[in-house]
Amino acid sequence: MLDALFESPENTQLYLEPLIQKGAKNTIKIKNAKFLSGTFPLPTYEDEQQKIAACLSSLDALIAVQADKLAAPKPHEKGLMQQPFPSPEAVTA
Repeated sequence: MLDALFESPENTQLYLEPLIQKGAKNTIKIKNAKFLSGTFPLPTYEDEQQKIAACLSSLDALIAVQADKLAAPKPHEKGLMQQPFPSPEAVTA
């Protein structure tokens, strides 16, 4: 879950800005202990956490359904690609 926090450059900047100091050559150095000393904006109320978890679970289920819909025609498509042109005997029958 926390990796999603750092997918956004804005969130990463907001987290790191108070923790880092730029060097003379515009380099950024940060030690593990300093990085881990920052705080994350996590919900503090259990009911809020449960609502967020329920929302994410429903999104996961929706994504799974959509993935199944996309995968369903694949075997049929594969079968059609095995013999793209019918034999002359099949056409006259």
